[in-house]
Parts: sequence; structure tokens; C-alpha cells
Amino acid sequence: MSSEFGFQNFEDVHWLLNSNLDNFGFIAQQLNEAALLWKAVKMTGGPILEIGRARAGSTVLILAASEDRPVVSVDLKSSHAAETQEVLDRPDVARRAEILIQDSRHPLPNHEFGLIFIDGDHTYEGVRADVCTHWQALRSFDDKPALAIFHDAVSHEHSHVEPVKKLCDELLREDCTKFVTSGGSMLLMEKLSELPDALTAMPLAETEEKKRDEMMETEVREATMELLASYKNLNSSRNRYERIIGICETNGFTPLTAHTRAYLDEQLAKSLIPIDLTDDLNKVMESLN
Repeated sequence: MSSEFGFQNFEDVHWLLNSNLDNFGFIAQQLNEAALLWKAVKMTGGPILEIGRARAGSTVLILAASEDRPVVSVDLKSSHAAETQEVLDRPDVARRAEILIQDSRHPLPNHEFGLIFIDGDHTYEGVRADVCTHWQALRSFDDKPALAIFHDAVSHEHSHVEPVKKLCDELLREDCTKFVTSGGSMLLMEKLSELPDALTAMPLAETEEKKRDEMMETEVREATMELLASYKNLNSSRNRYERIIGICETNGFTPLTAHTRAYLDEQLAKSLIPIDLTDDLNKVMESLN
């Protein structure tokens, strides 16, 4: 067996399954769910996209099963376990693993995938946005099926989220996928066609809300950057802090992109902000979460 990570047998990563849905260790999957994810990797060719990484247990499972195939993993934040991070830091893994910290609703230009694993935002709007964003990038490689696998998509006593099931039912009903198999709450489907307009069209109310959020997000980011740029002037900084809070309270705006949150964290970590303002900035971030 090759010494490179990716040519393992399923039993070689049994340590991932020391965790389960009860203790939320490395991977929040039942044994049959993890086995189905492994099977999906083996059934497909080409690069793999993972949406939702958490502690990176599923990421390591995918990497272990995928030989030398590229793997792209997207999540809003990094909360890897030390054991999974050790795998991600291996040179043979780092060469083919693209670990992204960003919103999964952002397209990935010039990427195509033979398998997409979706376990991110479990709201209906969130899972639908993930599908709409990346469905066109899903295609067959090496005459193997183009597969999409969803966690929490099947009614199951341990793990089941109704909005995810609803979206998957719609995909099946519109005949753009066909059922392959399931295990636990994991659902494996084969892509048959591109999405119909009924799924890709964004409702008017949702469109207007998105535009409003984007406008507010820009204003919040600008105010935040001004605050950080003027950290030497306590009074000026406090005024800008009040401006950020005012924007949020007036407009009921809560989301903040991972980019801006990461920027704030970075500045705090570098101690570029006077200690007097640290609590204020923490309040800013809390109010925007």
C-alpha cells in the first residue's frame, strides 16, 4: 500500500469513528453514514467538493479514500481537531487539499467536481443556495457518475433536518437527480441534468432581502475598517464603534462576512488595537453574529 495519505483502507481511519453524534468528536456521523461517504468517493472520479467541514473529520475521511484526487473543502470558520489538523498539515495532503474559509455561496471559478458532499447550512435557503451555486460544476469524470451526497437528508432517529430533506425531495421530483442509495441520514444521488428555473429562481422577497443585506454589509465593513484604521484616537474610535452599533440596531442587520470577522480577529491577535478598545470590538463582533 502506498505511504501517501489517500490510499488507505476504511479500517485505517477507524480512529475518526471514535466520535459520534453523542460526543461530537472528529466526525458527527454514524458508522453507516461514514461508510456511505467513503463509498461515494470510490464510485466517482475527478476533484471533490466538501461544503461544511466542522472539525475536519469528514475532510480527512474523504482525503483517505480519494487517492491523489484534489479535494476542496469550504467552511465559514476553522475549528479543526488537533488530530485532523495533523493530517491536513502532511505535505502529501497539503498538495491536493484546498481548505477554504469562506461563504459556500460564493462560486469557485474554474473548478469542476465529480462528487459534492453537502453538510453546511441546514436551512432550506442555505442548502438550496449551496446546490444552486455549485450544481453546474458537478460532472462525470472517467465515465463515472456525477454524485451529490447530503448529510441529514433522510428521516432517521439520530440525525435528520427537514429543510435538507425538502430540498433533496425537490431535486428528485424535478428529475435532475436520481436516488442511488442511503445510509442513516445520508442520501446519495446521481446528477441527471442541470437545475430547472423553479429551483434556481430566487423569490422576489429573498432577492430584495439579499440586496439590502449586501448594502448593509458594505456599510458595516467600511465602518469597521475606519474603526481599525483610527485605533490610536480613542474618542474617534469610540464614535465609529457607536456608528457600527447604530447601523445594526437601526436596520436589524446581523450577518457579517467571514472575511470581515477574520480581519477583526487578525487585528486583535496582532494587538494592533489598544486594550481600552478590545471590549468594545468584542461587543461589535457579538452584535454582528
